[in-house]
Amino acid sequence: MSKKRKHTNQPLKSNGNKKDPGRKSKAKSSLKKEEIWSFKNVSFNNFIPLLIALIFFSILWFRPLDIKITDPWYEGIALIDSANKVTEKELKNLLLDEAGEKLSEQVRKHPYHARVHYLYGYYWLQRQNWDSVIYHEREAIRIGAGGVVEQVEFKAQEMLNYAIGKKVNPLINSGNNEEALKVLEYATTKNMNNPEIDRSKGIIYLRKGDNDRALGCFLRYEKSQPNNVLNLTNIGLSYMRKNNLDSARFYINRAIKLDPNHNRAKQLNAQLNPQNQ
Repeated sequence: MSKKRKHTNQPLKSNGNKKDPGRKSKAKSSLKKEEIWSFKNVSFNNFIPLLIALIFFSILWFRPLDIKITDPWYEGIALIDSANKVTEKELKNLLLDEAGEKLSEQVRKHPYHARVHYLYGYYWLQRQNWDSVIYHEREAIRIGAGGVVEQVEFKAQEMLNYAIGKKVNPLINSGNNEEALKVLEYATTKNMNNPEIDRSKGIIYLRKGDNDRALGCFLRYEKSQPNNVLNLTNIGLSYMRKNNLDSARFYINRAIKLDPNHNRAKQLNAQLNPQNQ
């Protein structure tokens, strides 16, 4: 008697030739995840040198080399800023004294650091010691000239120009022309824009009767300040003294067009054109 085969619900065993579709999809999914993760890692690693370079160049651009916010010269400037915010005179002086001590120490330690001289000049500006401002800003310009990382010479020149005016104008107004001229000669910086020195020198030379030098100074000043009425008037006066009346009239007329009520220009115009009076 033959035995009947029992039927079961179990699946047939794979003979090894057929592939499991479920396993294939899982493998693909795992592969995709690995590819994505690998891509992310490679991308991040590629950006690391760029990030380092950006950080490095941002430090170079925004700060000089080897400078921290806590460096003593910045501490000195912070004290000056604090002093400018207080109204009590005694406290203000104490803060400025401390700032001066910190900055003077840094100048002794770093005599060839342009920014230190620039900041120390700023301290003396608060003290209205114009001689010290002129000295340290000149040093900042001399040492820092041609720098590409921190170009302090241009800011130093602005401060120098301001100090020159404060120092020289009272000397000129009091008739101390020789002393004023010495200050101007000393304060002159090569290859920097300082038209105020030319203007002041021109006035001194004009008072001394040196019309050729005066005219040269006024003409150089005109290049930066073409519409300065007083300077145009001084150019006209210089030409008058040189007996170049046509050029004198030209500049006096320019001055009057800009300011019809300028007294000195009107007086010179009357001398040049007596027939019109």
